[in-house]
Formats: sequence, structure tokens, C-alpha cells
Amino acid sequence: MSAPGQVDGTSLHPGVMTPPLSKADAQRALVLAQVLGWPEWPEWSDEELPDDVGVMCRGLATLAQGGGALDCRDGGTALRLLLGQAAVTPGAFTFSGSARLGERPLGALIRSLNEGLGAQGLRIDARGWPIRVESTGKTGEPRFRLDASASSQFATSLLLVSARLAVRERRAWSVVLQGAGGSGGYVDLTVEWLRRGGFQVDVEGPSFRVQWQRRPTQPALVPRDWSSASYLLLLAWCSGGEVAGLDPNALHPDRALVDLLESVGLTVAWSDAAVRVSGTPLRGVDASIRGCPDLALTLAALACVLPAPSRLRDVAVLRDKESDRVEAALALAQAAGVEAHLEGDSLRIDGPARSRGTGVVDARGDHRVAMSAGVLAALTRGVVRLTDTACVSKSFPGFWREAGRVGLKVVYE
Repeated sequence: MSAPGQVDGTSLHPGVMTPPLSKADAQRALVLAQVLGWPEWPEWSDEELPDDVGVMCRGLATLAQGGGALDCRDGGTALRLLLGQAAVTPGAFTFSGSARLGERPLGALIRSLNEGLGAQGLRIDARGWPIRVESTGKTGEPRFRLDASASSQFATSLLLVSARLAVRERRAWSVVLQGAGGSGGYVDLTVEWLRRGGFQVDVEGPSFRVQWQRRPTQPALVPRDWSSASYLLLLAWCSGGEVAGLDPNALHPDRALVDLLESVGLTVAWSDAAVRVSGTPLRGVDASIRGCPDLALTLAALACVLPAPSRLRDVAVLRDKESDRVEAALALAQAAGVEAHLEGDSLRIDGPARSRGTGVVDARGDHRVAMSAGVLAALTRGVVRLTDTACVSKSFPGFWREAGRVGLKVVYE
């Protein structure tokens, strides 16, 4: 259910904000927990689970039952990872979700699973939505080949499938990537989780070989989320606040925000307990978002207050997210009264805003649009009307509470 509201950034003050546990890490850890027979991580028990993590938990429970329906709602990562696991789990499964989810790319992953497992092991009916999967669990040659150009999540799905098969069959499985893949940092994150789970992963160019070694004595901890922290770091900058709980050495691709903030002239200072962002920006941001697409809207909001034009490159990948985030970025600029336009595969935003944000932003049911609109209100010291504040629950259910710690207010309509 949507919840429209006025987001008021006119009365900010210092405070301490904490991001949630990392959604990307949690989803990988949950799959490995089932593969390795671990119980659910205890440190998640007191957290507000993002909707996407809840989808993963319920989906894995359905897989454990050997058949049934999996409603992935709007979770692209959950769909792609669970689809791979279903392909090697004996049983019949039906995948459904939002209409938008049914439009998002899956073809390369399905082709790779079909070719790698063969007709005797797998049948996937993806001619419409929902998708039906029937698996016998049989396998053939231990290798998947993947066109990785559409999404790094396809590679992650196959690496986690390889982990399940390596444990079950006690033989190594390989994933060979073909084409120019994006978001390689997320594949690196998957490899790191496999190694934490006791797998040997040998990487040689585009080839990954996954072999079971040993079960660790205890699960690795799930760190705080750098994607969610990106919004909080901008709020900390414009309020004089702090962000607690982040690992400065985390492998998460969205840690790239630190370097990008410093590239525009800001200072990022770490202490034992928290991180601060300070200073006056000197230039616009120039960044490819291919490796960190979840930062695109955060950077678009930031660009609206920078003293010179900014350029976000390689933005075509944003078209197939929960919403068309290229159009969402243009709408953020419009709400701030800033000129923005596409130049090929780049988005140019001509900050800074000349007045306080007073526009309307259509959240499009997209959590990252909603959080970026909230940040925009704070950055411009203005009021932004947001058509849906509730959709942040997909990744960061406590976003408005944490933002409220530095004075960002939401008045619900």
C-alpha cells in the first residue's frame, strides 16, 4: 500500500544514523545457509528485515519443501537467485511477482541453466508470467556458460548453483562468463561469500571454478549495507551528523561513494564509531555507474546541489531496474529546478539548484527513488512531495526513522 507524504528538509540538525544489515550480503548468506545446513544468522533476529530478504527467506523455505509457489513480489535478485536454486532442486515450482518483475531480463540465465543441466534435468517454461520450473536434480557436464552482459546477478545465481552442486556431488563446477559484464563488484562479493562458506573458488579471467573444501565452524557476520548508507552519508553531510556501523574495508561495490564524495571536494573522516562527511564541494561528479548502479539516484540527487555540471555515464543499465531509473533521475532534477538531459548513454545534470526543492516526485513504487527524493529535500533544504514513502521497505524499512534522527520529517497525507 502506498503512503504519500511531504518530505521536509528545512530543519536539519546533527544526529547519528545507522544503516541496516546489507541486503546483498544477506541474500547470498541465506542461500549458503541452506546449502550448508546452517541455521539462520542470529544477528538478524532483532533487525527490520527488508522485504527482499523476507522474499528470499520464504522462497528458500518453499525450495526445502520440494515444490510450490514462490511470490518474489518486486525482488529481481531474489527471483534470479531462487530460480537458479530451483533448477537443481527436485520438484515443481512456480515463480510469480509484480508485473514489473515479469518484464525484467532473465533470458540469459534461463538459457545457461537449460544448456548446463540438459533436458533430462530441467524444464523451464518462461513463455509468460509466471514462470514454471520442473527439475529432476540430474546434471551433466559440470560447467555453465553465461552471457553476462545483462546482469551480474546471473553470474551470482550460477555461482551459488555451483556451490550447491559441488556440495551435493563432491565435484567442482565451473562458470564461464562471456560478453562484457557489468557490476563486477557484486560477483566479487559472491566469490568472497563462497570462500567464507568453505569453498575454494579459482578465478582465471572470465572462468570461475567452485569446489567444496570444508564447513566453517560458524557463519560469517553480515555487515551493514553500503547501498543504504549512501543516502545516510549525504544526510550526514548536509546536517552535520554521523553514520555508524559501517566497515570502511567492506567489499560492497557501493563503497565507491566514498571516493566519489572525495572527488567533488568533500572530506570523509572515519573514527572508531562513525563516519562524517564535511566540506564544500568544488566540482561536479563524473562517474560511470556500470559497477555501482544502485548509487545512480543517490548521485543524481547530489548532482542537483553541486557547483558545476555532473555526468553519470553508462546509464542504460538503469532502464531495467524496479523502475526506469533514467527517467527517475531526470524527475529528481526537475523537482530541484535543475536542468538535466541525456547525451547518448550519459546523463548530464547542471547543478546547483537555484532554490529550495518544492517539486513533486513520483516514487514509481521504487525504493531507491523514494529515498533519493528524501535526500533531495534535505540537500536543497526544501519540501518535496513524494507519492509513496512506504516502498522504502524493499531494502531499508527504517529509512524514515533513521533520517528523522537528523531532522528530516515526513508529514503523511
